[in-house]
Amino acid sequence: MQKDVTFKEINKMCKKVLPIFGAHPLSNIFNEMPIFLVEGEDEERIWQQAIRTSEGCLKLYPCSVGGKSELRKYEYFVDEVIRSVYDNATAYSLVDHDDGDNNLNTSFEKLKSFKLDCRASENLMLSDEILVELNTSWDVLKNKIENWLNEENKKVPGFRHQNFVEMQSFKNSFNRKEFNLKKK
Repeated sequence: MQKDVTFKEINKMCKKVLPIFGAHPLSNIFNEMPIFLVEGEDEERIWQQAIRTSEGCLKLYPCSVGGKSELRKYEYFVDEVIRSVYDNATAYSLVDHDDGDNNLNTSFEKLKSFKLDCRASENLMLSDEILVELNTSWDVLKNKIENWLNEENKKVPGFRHQNFVEMQSFKNSFNRKEFNLKKK
């Protein structure tokens, strides 16, 4: 049993993460939904949408860490909080594959780190599993993209869809794992 008390400054990380663990009197959600650290606000919105549409099957609490460079600090902090407060809890973190670095920190006791096998969370929309949920397939989607591009190509260049050039670029490779699908 620990008998020492350590005081720490309440910083930006504490303010963002501690309410998820129930440190705020109105928040006790961590007992039902473990924290899920993600790189940025885009990923946080994607996972919030996935959770909402899962109809209770996906139980996580996404938390943006403000960028890949901040993730490691948050992972250590969350692992420390969980070890200090909870007996049987787990937290998760997810990093994009966009930098090609395959190294994950696996030294945590209570936090499990994962890395996507595709460029970013947005690329998951084109996975076979998601396409099946949308009642389509990769081949059907490729045909629809080609048809759409053919129709847009018939238009005068200044009147084509704003994403025509990007979609044309995507079609040239059809690399659904590595193409940058994030709108610039």
